[in-house]
Amino acid sequence: MNSLLMPINFSHQSEWRELPPIVNESLVHKFMYWNHEIKIGMRYGVALYVLLQSYPIAERLKACDIGCEYQLKGADVCITASRTTYSVWLNLKSLHQLSQATKDPLYTTQESKSE
Repeated sequence: MNSLLMPINFSHQSEWRELPPIVNESLVHKFMYWNHEIKIGMRYGVALYVLLQSYPIAERLKACDIGCEYQLKGADVCITASRTTYSVWLNLKSLHQLSQATKDPLYTTQESKSE
């Protein structure tokens, strides 16, 4: 297998999972948008993402771990890397799908709140 892998639980090395794509931040287009509050978004290729969290470069493994956790929940995740930060992004299309399947407040859209 030629994909990057990391352990789910560092104390139990037999469980491995695929990392989300890690992209140089210079290859994405960032923007701000309004969804009941100002949010930071980015476009990579034709996909649109919302910023979940940014981490200092020293905490890049935490960023990868969080990205993997959301990927396991079914989210389409992308991680961007710059000289100083690793940022975890969630695909906007997968947010709506996940809002139907989870109680995670990150996924709760205004539409699902009113249902």
